[in-house]
Amino acid sequence: ASGHRCSKLAIGFGVNLADAPEPSGDGSLARPVSLAGETGVRVERMFFLRKLASAYSEREQEFLRFGFARVRAEWLERAEFLGATASFRLSDRIVNGVFSTVDSAGRAIVDAAEGRHEIAAADVAA
Repeated sequence: ASGHRCSKLAIGFGVNLADAPEPSGDGSLARPVSLAGETGVRVERMFFLRKLASAYSEREQEFLRFGFARVRAEWLERAEFLGATASFRLSDRIVNGVFSTVDSAGRAIVDAAEGRHEIAAADVAA
């Protein structure tokens, strides 16, 4: 909401460096892959974590200096699935629709048959 500041943020994601898990079987998400499986390159876990931490620190400093509007603009320039139909798996349902944009609060804006959705967090498959 307007006027509130977030003092902490937790970001979670997974990167399969060596092996990928078996697909879930329901076909609603993309096939899991690994870096080694897709490129043939083996990367040690600690090397990856150091690189990730360094890159994250740089982006965090940019965010603190310039705010979310710049991060959002740069992300939208590179977003592969804008305008594509995708499935957004939420904790209680799946929303299918066109991924229109990311709003100023960082939510995915999805235009579905039943209307527009503002989605803060989901598993996405295009």
